[in-house]
Amino acid sequence: MFLALLSGKLWSHKATITLATTLLLSSCSLTPASADVLKATQYFTVANKYMNQGDYKTAAKTFEQSIAEYNVPGFEKFKSLAVNGLGITHWRMGLYPQAEKLFRQSLELTRMSGGANTTEYGATLNNLALMLQLQSQYIEAETLFKQAQSIYKSKGDANEAYCLSNLAG
Repeated sequence: MFLALLSGKLWSHKATITLATTLLLSSCSLTPASADVLKATQYFTVANKYMNQGDYKTAAKTFEQSIAEYNVPGFEKFKSLAVNGLGITHWRMGLYPQAEKLFRQSLELTRMSGGANTTEYGATLNNLALMLQLQSQYIEAETLFKQAQSIYKSKGDANEAYCLSNLAG
């Protein structure tokens, strides 16, 4: 569990996030919606740390908290990143059908926020294609790899080579 040392006491990540949000609210003029977004972003950051450390169960729970906090209109793009992160976490836990569903949800959220031609959308397309490839769904995977590669190429993004490598299998 993520712990922080504050005034000589150990705090869980949830208590630390709540305290940090409270301190920011008291020193700034944040609306309740802004506070939710701030809290969601903090959960997202902590979830990525858990995922990178291999603590997938805690990462999944923390991504879910981030997603719940991102239920603020206008922040669909950020919510889609958290859903994508949860998808990666499920993928790493071997929960392929759940990961596939989350990647598709992330794509829809990104599309709704006007980002169907962004590198974030391309990354999620690539993740979904890899997931489908693992499930022997090669035709759809190839189509998605090509879509992701096209987005990266149009943006001059170096991940185009990564997509081409994935296409080659």
